[in-house]
Amino acid sequence: MMSFLAPAILAGLAAVSIPVAIHLLNKFRVKIVPWAAMRFLAESLRKNERRLKLEDLILLLIRCLLVALLVLAFARPALKSLVAGDRSGPVAAVVLLDNSASMGQSDGVQSRFDQAKTAIRDWLDQRNPDSLTALFLVSDRTEPLIPTPQPDFALFRKNLERATLSGRGSDLAEGIRQAYQVLNAAPGKNREIRVYTDSQTGAWSHLDDIGKLAQENPDILLKPVVIGKKGEENVGIVALRTGADVPAAGQPCRIQAEVANFGTQPVQNVRVSLTLAAAPVGEAVIPSIAPGATQTTDLTVQFATPGPQSVTATIPADAFAADNQRALALDVVRTMDVLIAEGGEAGDAIDRDGYFLANALVPLPREQAERFYLAVKFTPVESLTATILAGSKAVFLCNPSAISPEAATALRDYVTGGGNLVIFPGSRTDPDQWKQNTVWSDLLPGTLGPVQEAAKGKPLAWQSANLEHPVTALWNDAAQGSLGTIKVFRYFPLTPKPSAGAKPAVIVRLANEQPAVVEWQRGGGRVVLFNSTATTEWTNLPLHPAFVPLIQRLMGYVNGGNATRLVIQTGQTFVFNVPAEWAGRGFSVQTPGDSSPQTAGQIVADANRTQIRYSGTEKTGTYRVFVGSDEAVVFAVQLDPAESDLRQADSSSLEALSQPQRSEAGELAPAARAVVTHEFWTALIWVAAALFLVEAVLAHRFSLSR
Repeated sequence: MMSFLAPAILAGLAAVSIPVAIHLLNKFRVKIVPWAAMRFLAESLRKNERRLKLEDLILLLIRCLLVALLVLAFARPALKSLVAGDRSGPVAAVVLLDNSASMGQSDGVQSRFDQAKTAIRDWLDQRNPDSLTALFLVSDRTEPLIPTPQPDFALFRKNLERATLSGRGSDLAEGIRQAYQVLNAAPGKNREIRVYTDSQTGAWSHLDDIGKLAQENPDILLKPVVIGKKGEENVGIVALRTGADVPAAGQPCRIQAEVANFGTQPVQNVRVSLTLAAAPVGEAVIPSIAPGATQTTDLTVQFATPGPQSVTATIPADAFAADNQRALALDVVRTMDVLIAEGGEAGDAIDRDGYFLANALVPLPREQAERFYLAVKFTPVESLTATILAGSKAVFLCNPSAISPEAATALRDYVTGGGNLVIFPGSRTDPDQWKQNTVWSDLLPGTLGPVQEAAKGKPLAWQSANLEHPVTALWNDAAQGSLGTIKVFRYFPLTPKPSAGAKPAVIVRLANEQPAVVEWQRGGGRVVLFNSTATTEWTNLPLHPAFVPLIQRLMGYVNGGNATRLVIQTGQTFVFNVPAEWAGRGFSVQTPGDSSPQTAGQIVADANRTQIRYSGTEKTGTYRVFVGSDEAVVFAVQLDPAESDLRQADSSSLEALSQPQRSEAGELAPAARAVVTHEFWTALIWVAAALFLVEAVLAHRFSLSR
């Protein structure tokens, strides 16, 4: 890279015009003196005129070049090379310490978080005492411990010691962006951002944006400091959920644990244990998990009492402890009221539209039904009001006809408030009337077309494979039977609604790919729409062996919204609705690892609801919330599954961030110095001296020849 060490002297190049001006002035000073013998010389002058002009031009060019060389020599032209900047002097630095969950990975002696702290201390010991430092904790959020660079190293060390590991996910982009903003307000020193991280791939998911920030701020050095090595060998529990069962006291409840292998080698015989209140309640062994694959295993637990409960799944310990266990919170019910609203005339039990459905909901003899967790009540569709709907966890509409505006409004409010609605159309159903009732039509996840008859002797079957919905995925296993033997003789063509918000999901299709059952979420509840009846009038579904488990799984799924609200990820705010009379009361929270609850806040209320809101969810595990001395709710905080993937980002991409940056305008970063490797002024002086001699010799020679 060529440049001048004294570029201002280049203005002296204007002196090149001096020889030109002298040449022109001398030319115009020639005096014409009449002389009689002149005519004898005219012929000779014409012959020499061309030679004289050439000699004058040569002298002029040499003199101009001589002046230019002298000016360039004094401007000191030099060749520069780009070398790393000298950071030994005072710096203004923002230190970003990754405190995401993955930094908890250990080498058996120290976690990577503690290793990063040690590396930061070593760096600080080498800093010039006039340096300024700031300290941020970064994960999927940025927490400034020292928000602007300060000269107090003792304060920096104190905050570094107090920094703690979180259970949060990883995303460094926002922290780096804030660091650039801070340093842009602190000019005058060497400025740098130092990122201490395990360099997990997910943490650099916005690498292009970070690279653009580095280019826009070429005078600030960005230095990723990678802690630890590969870190890709890991097995972790990435999901824990109920298996579409309603958690009820005295009833078996299936819990599904999903275990992933993020390593490069298969793992064998992974033991998964389930505990309830610290007591073992179940165990399963996964025979093998291939590299990059996940396996799901079922464990069963039975709750003795209703109320808030929490279960924990655990696998054998490894270098990353955070994903070796995962908690799940549930609200275990004693009983659950279910309302069946029928559209037909009440008659003998077996002829009623809800007969088969009631037996699927409570599949027990009459003498045992009272001890079952589901309690079924009946009502005519025409009698539906908000009062009748209140208290029911689910409402089944069987063969409904036209829905009155009052009933439609009551059902809409019931669903958006957290209730669940399942609809089986029938012979009394008129799709055109449904469409005319906009409140009712907007509530449904799909539209029904005119009733269709299957070809004689060729009923349509349900699909038998590739079932993707949680309710029906069980039947992908041939050992559970097949849904392909469910036949439909008459049905309403069912078309899911396009929606920019909640999108309808297909629970199962017909063999011709038309949806047979669709569902979606509206507010706090769900709406499920079948394309045929709950009786044997149009389908063999009520007599099929899969009918009872299908209805039970459907109940578990639609009521899973409650369980969903009881499970959040680290850093999210837990929100739970409570009775209105609790407004203003204080609540306390027992966090994971603590032996007693601590005061956490007050219950808040607005015009629509009364809620417990708690945001201190940095740890994973079980949280117990108390109002007074009573346990109000239990919720679980789970690790972001992406944190279990410990593979590191490409090192060459990170090294490129540390290289000297040029802005889009081509400016060189002061953080990288351009060092002079060779100067040319002495050579130019020698060339100028040589030209001076040449000019003197030529001028003398040309003058003699004239």
